[in-house]
Amino acid sequence: MVVARPSAGGTFAETLIALTVVLAVSAGTLMMWTERAHRTLLADAQSEMQVLATALEQYRVEWTAYPPCNTLGLSALKTSAGHLSPRDIVLERLSTPIALLSQPLRDDPFSPIGVRSVSSHASLPGVLFGIDTAVRANVLIRYTSWDGQGRAVVPGDLGAFGAGLEARSWCLQSAGPDRGAFAMGGILSNFASGETCDLIYDPTNGLVSYGAIFRVGGEMSDGYGRGFTQGIQAHQSPLGFDLSGLELR
Repeated sequence: MVVARPSAGGTFAETLIALTVVLAVSAGTLMMWTERAHRTLLADAQSEMQVLATALEQYRVEWTAYPPCNTLGLSALKTSAGHLSPRDIVLERLSTPIALLSQPLRDDPFSPIGVRSVSSHASLPGVLFGIDTAVRANVLIRYTSWDGQGRAVVPGDLGAFGAGLEARSWCLQSAGPDRGAFAMGGILSNFASGETCDLIYDPTNGLVSYGAIFRVGGEMSDGYGRGFTQGIQAHQSPLGFDLSGLELR
């Protein structure tokens, strides 16, 4: 008696089909996991900015102005090129001499890898210059403050335009999913309100797409920074930044 053997071809085809299904499910699972991870980081950035915004407003009540900034747009003591003196502190002021916030130096959930220096809207998207991520000041939520004349930089930034000005407006910035932050000098000086939207991360352009996450507060200046502030406020949700089309879970 001849015993029929199972068809090797059929078994191979079935294996291919099973493998295809497994790969499709794995790819879908990976995409869902990546999306959920980015949504979590967005929520974390929102939360960190909310904490800082509350402390900044409390600081102004106590000192009649917001903390001064530095010319690097960092929220902490300068620890890279250009460091001047221990007087050059920024958001550390939120914890001393009055402890408004026990931990004022908040990590950017998106761990920025570089900074774009953009002098005008015409220079967008700008070149992403790498930063030393081992220097903690470079990977914190970024902070800039100003009044109608210029950036309100700390007295330790001798020779910097704006030294001694009282801060009436402020901006917090997270690098966003593309992990590229913006240097704020040219943006505050030159951007009109209608141009600012091109700087803002918008999840409808893709969960990982160009743009940073901003939150602004304080007074609307008549000069320096007015266009930028208007542009951010026009796109800013009550929670701090544009979440149109984004369902946080």
